[in-house]
Amino acid sequence: MVYGKHDDGIPPVTGIPLMKSQKYAVGKMFQKRLLFLLPFHIFSHEKRFREYERDERGLGLLKQEYGQIKDGLERLLEQGEITEYTKCTIIDMSMKVLEHIARSYDLVREGVRSVMGGKILEYEAKSIREAAREEGREEGREEGRVLTIRILQEAKRIRFSQMSRLRKR
Repeated sequence: MVYGKHDDGIPPVTGIPLMKSQKYAVGKMFQKRLLFLLPFHIFSHEKRFREYERDERGLGLLKQEYGQIKDGLERLLEQGEITEYTKCTIIDMSMKVLEHIARSYDLVREGVRSVMGGKILEYEAKSIREAAREEGREEGREEGRVLTIRILQEAKRIRFSQMSRLRKR
């Protein structure tokens, strides 16, 4: 598919292939490792939200599907294919999409939220990342102290007692 005219010297825009998350079942997303589509899976249910609000059975099927998503992410984490941060981020993004798309459907939001962990996991994912960053900073500071001591030792400008005091900081 081509759009635009070529007479202005600018090449025409060609069609860009799209991936629609609604075309993929949860199992296929995991099988093909299309994990980035998981947060948007709720769109495949959007037309049935009103039905889910009235029908416990339909809502139960939705919750079961989100249970499969959570279990699949847990399985990938246990197998070492994704990190805890990746798992939490996918769940967090899923919950954010859900909050926006189902804002008028309390039972849908609460049902999915109850399966995915009961709360938005934004802070859990961020705290994991921040803890890792702090650990890296501490390692960097220690390496800096050791390097400083070596430089000062080589320059013979520091006594042994001063070196041990620097290491304790």
